[in-house]
Amino acid sequence: MVAKRLQAMTRCVAASTPLLLAAVITLAQTHAPTSRTSVPANVQLGTIASLDATEGNLSLHTRDGRTLAYRITTKTQVYRNKQPITPQDLKPGEEVVVHFRRSRSGPPTLYEIADRVSWEWLLRLRSQITPITVTALADDHLTGTDGPGTGPIEYRITSKTLWGKAGKPAQAGDYAAGAQVYVAPRPLPSGGIMAAAVADTPEFAARLKERTRSTVTGTIAAVDLQKSECTLHTVAGDERVLKLAPDCVVREASRDVKVTNLRPGLRVSAHLSRDAVGEATVTRITIQKRKILPPTSPTLAKPAPKKR
Repeated sequence: MVAKRLQAMTRCVAASTPLLLAAVITLAQTHAPTSRTSVPANVQLGTIASLDATEGNLSLHTRDGRTLAYRITTKTQVYRNKQPITPQDLKPGEEVVVHFRRSRSGPPTLYEIADRVSWEWLLRLRSQITPITVTALADDHLTGTDGPGTGPIEYRITSKTLWGKAGKPAQAGDYAAGAQVYVAPRPLPSGGIMAAAVADTPEFAARLKERTRSTVTGTIAAVDLQKSECTLHTVAGDERVLKLAPDCVVREASRDVKVTNLRPGLRVSAHLSRDAVGEATVTRITIQKRKILPPTSPTLAKPAPKKR
């Protein structure tokens, strides 16, 4: 209805009022339907056509009429209503989302099978800083829940995981079962989640996660060329003193410029390289055109609603 009215308005004013015509076109574009978000190539939505959990075979009937075959393994994770279940619990006719890895021989192997609610929950866990109640903590994983009514969440812990508490660097041993933490995730190709950073506040978790990246963006607060140092106020609200490599390249407007062009107030992206002991050195700085935006609060996953 809106589109028809806009078309009629356009015909009426086209010959006499160019400015009004431009306004109508702009309004029409505003109301135009947007394209759907693309789905990753290794994710498929459909209805279970057949299932043999014992043999590890699953056939999925897609909306475009195809029937696709997949292989279930002992590592395949299955979820319904944010709770883990077994492949045997699935039924033909059930709508699911499958996350798979292609195989050179045979059907693709399934990482995960989940209903829509569980899939959206998993996506949030993989992309947003999440408040977690720790239930178990081991050398290589952290297990917890993000609220009542959800199943256990397992994060992989590695030597690269950064820990923080009370605004200072910490260790895994500083936390125990029952602790409330904020986990900054890093999705793994297998569908699992690594804990990039764990802290007692979302702001500190965001800063720690930023410190794991090879590129950091922010505003230059100070430059000391005698010490080959640059102080950067980052978008996560961190204040970092970064060492400039002797051959550090500075780029501005798609060309190399002198390192003396660096000055306080510039928005930059610093590309870091780490030595054998993990010390970060800036190898390239790109001066941005846009002004730095104020630090934003970290995006948090919404906790699960309480059951009534």
